[in-house]
Amino acid sequence: MKDGVESPEQQRQREEQEAFSTLPEVQALMKDMARKRWEDWLIEPVPVLMGKTPRQAAKTIAGRERLEALLINFERSAAETDKTAFAPDVTELRRQLGMLPGVENQKAARKRKRSVSVNEDLELNGAALYQLKITLKGSDPPIWRRVVVRSDMPLRRLHGVIQRVMGWTDSHLHRFIVGETYYGTPDPEMMGFGRQTLSEKRYTVAEVAPAVKRSFVYEYDFGDGWEHKIVVEKILPPDPEFQHPICLAGANACPPEDCGGIGGYNELIEILADPQNPEHESMKEWLGYDVDPARFNIEIANGTLNRLKA
Repeated sequence: MKDGVESPEQQRQREEQEAFSTLPEVQALMKDMARKRWEDWLIEPVPVLMGKTPRQAAKTIAGRERLEALLINFERSAAETDKTAFAPDVTELRRQLGMLPGVENQKAARKRKRSVSVNEDLELNGAALYQLKITLKGSDPPIWRRVVVRSDMPLRRLHGVIQRVMGWTDSHLHRFIVGETYYGTPDPEMMGFGRQTLSEKRYTVAEVAPAVKRSFVYEYDFGDGWEHKIVVEKILPPDPEFQHPICLAGANACPPEDCGGIGGYNELIEILADPQNPEHESMKEWLGYDVDPARFNIEIANGTLNRLKA
């Protein structure tokens, strides 16, 4: 191929390959290979499932949440791309995992409800799990992450979760803002002056957001002013197998540090997208790496969270 144009020989080979792939016996073979591949997937450890197999993960609440996120991603990928013989049959995977919705899954739901009873006082069974959505305020398209943490996690440790899952480098000051109250690292020299900051080590996620739909703010880098809205989406029953925070989903890349807040980031993206801009080369040199605003890798995010305790 020269300058993007196929030679007659290349065109002939491509057409032969396309014709071969459409033969009924070839299609049947590919479907059989795909079926076996996804049957194997059900019993293989998956990193995003904390090293568990899909069948093992389907036995716990947190595991089913992670599986649901995976299956939704499978469905979206199939809808956005040309369907191939190796695309998973998501309905069949749900059936195999006992995760079919509606009438077909009522028996499995009743069984799960019996095995995981939720007491009114969740403390009898350990800490509940909080599903949180973290969204960088002002970002368009939204830069967001969905995570699950323990309800008794101190805000100091939630700070670490947010840094890792968003992609920040923890190079600046931060604080949590709940209504009119600040949580962070108190400064003894500021005692008696202005609004006081309570210790983030002494307060938990459940204490600042005790119910579903409650929200609060995490601010990072007071100069750039990166504000993240954190919303409690779900409160889940305790899971004895929950070992560390997990990321269920997310979208779009974390902005570079020290780029001037959301306004500076938007301007930076415009400059990088225009090779004719006078600042294009200097901004590329300042960054030192290529910026893809749409990039988000859930496996990398969970890899950083694996180092944290629940």
